[in-house]
Amino acid sequence: MYCTMEFPISTENRGAVLKKNMLSVSFHFLLNLFACFITALAFNYLIIPNDILSGGLTGITIVINYFTGWGVGLLYFLFNIPIFIWAYRELGRRFILYSGIAVIVLSIFIDFLPPQPIYITEDPMLAAIYGGILLGVSVVLWLRIGGSGGGMDIVSVILNKRYGLSVGQVSLILNGIVILLSTFLYSLEQTMYTLITIFVSSKIIDGLQSVQSKKTVMIISPHSRLITDAIWKKLHRGVTYIDGSGAYSNQETKIIMCVMTRFEIAELKRLVFDIDPDAFITVNTTDEVLGHFRQGRAKIQG
Repeated sequence: MYCTMEFPISTENRGAVLKKNMLSVSFHFLLNLFACFITALAFNYLIIPNDILSGGLTGITIVINYFTGWGVGLLYFLFNIPIFIWAYRELGRRFILYSGIAVIVLSIFIDFLPPQPIYITEDPMLAAIYGGILLGVSVVLWLRIGGSGGGMDIVSVILNKRYGLSVGQVSLILNGIVILLSTFLYSLEQTMYTLITIFVSSKIIDGLQSVQSKKTVMIISPHSRLITDAIWKKLHRGVTYIDGSGAYSNQETKIIMCVMTRFEIAELKRLVFDIDPDAFITVNTTDEVLGHFRQGRAKIQG
């Protein structure tokens, strides 16, 4: 049993937290819009006009568009509805909100940007490479703000959180389905360009975002009990207490250590700074986790 002393948060600190949150939300909203815009550019002016597919749900919607003529944006929105229903109980409200905004805006951008086909380039190799770059950058932007572009990104996050399956494993299966479909619709040459788009996109994500690793977080704050309760209730992750003391003040404290997926880091930061805007946080990459990480069981130790 531990006894920790909690200090009330002043009105001034609450005001600072509110202001910081408003600026953060505004910045994240702009990044969300930008990610949607460059994704729509990649589809409308590089991928679709050159008869190239992409991975995951977007690739499947392009296939259906080929047969039905329905708008890719409309199809993408409709297919995301059951995915969001599934994700509602699995993921945090912040993730769902940001992802929902992205799906709506992206669907509108894809269907209402200037009519197709407008070619940035008629060279399919350049279209495959630069389309993959834009798609990879947009995924990284969404992950950095604690959201996603919907579709199979959400499925990957759920499976990663529940079963420890990597995003790469899930993407490999889904992209395999898309590539198989592309062989029936397009020439072998176009299928190869599709492979290039998927490969470039995955390499951009791997290069800009550590996909396979977990994150080990260390939090130092006098409000350790409040932060621990918030982590358990909102993220369903256990924590470990480490006894520590300040070298200058010699004041004893409980250092919070927690391991989680990269998708949860943005939500964790928000939870911690809502409680203590002066908290000290370090985030380190963890290549391997053994034990009961996947179950998310509370584990508070000394």
